Amino acid sequence: GAFLLWLLVHLVATVFLKPLYFLFWNVSASTKSSLSQKPCCFIVKCSLFTFLMFGNSSMMSRMNHFLIRSLKSFLLLPLMLLSAHSFILSASVETPTPDNTNTNTITDTTPAHNAEDQYRLGRAYARGEGVTQSFAIAGKWYLKAADAGNLKAMHNLGILFLTGQGTLKNEAEGYRWIRKAADAGDPGSAYLTGILLIKGEGVAKNTSEGVGWLRKAADAGNADALARLGQDTYFGDDGITKDPKAALPLIQAAAEKGNPWACDTLGQLYLRGEGVPKDEIKADEWLAKGLHANP
Repeated sequence: GAFLLWLLVHLVATVFLKPLYFLFWNVSASTKSSLSQKPCCFIVKCSLFTFLMFGNSSMMSRMNHFLIRSLKSFLLLPLMLLSAHSFILSASVETPTPDNTNTNTITDTTPAHNAEDQYRLGRAYARGEGVTQSFAIAGKWYLKAADAGNLKAMHNLGILFLTGQGTLKNEAEGYRWIRKAADAGDPGSAYLTGILLIKGEGVAKNTSEGVGWLRKAADAGNADALARLGQDTYFGDDGITKDPKAALPLIQAAAEKGNPWACDTLGQLYLRGEGVPKDEIKADEWLAKGLHANP
């Protein structure tokens, strides 16, 4: 009788407990596969536990009564399930894999396969993003990208020459690169070309031509060009006839694009009621936007 009971419990442990364990604990597919490859380990554990419980002859003699045997079996099941739990947890440990999702970080070894890559490397060195900041190295990458036709690189290279960062200051060379990008259709470069012509930096001063470039940039939606034209029209500068009423749409458009000067000026106009209905609420809104706008 004791042997039959031992066999019964053994079968319950090996046939029913493992599926129940998979059901009540979230066991991954890889863990199930691992267990399926080592069934003997599971059976031996269950057999050993059962032997320890029922191997004593005096204990077996007291289990002849069905109720006692049933009670013993009932108490044995959760204990064996807990034993199986520890076994399966040990099998479910997975080896962590490195996170390679971030592939946009620039380092000293980042390859440059095209003009855009070269421009991004130059920008990274100019800003010190992922590499040690170096305007000299930035200029070298900008030059490679600019020679390949990248407009943003032309613009930034021109600024390095204008400011003398990483290279000898050369306003004429700076204007040449910025003008080249403007001729190719870059709005930011068109705006800066206009400013350089108006100021006569790197090129002979030519206010009318400069204003023409400002208009081209404004037509392309450049916020700085819109603001500059609005300023010139409001105050009558750079050879533009003073006309505050005509300046308002330009200032409004520049403010909506986040230009700080335009936001502040529009707020002041609403506060004083000049050219627009007086509205302190709108005035506060635009003044606040001007404070938080990017310079």
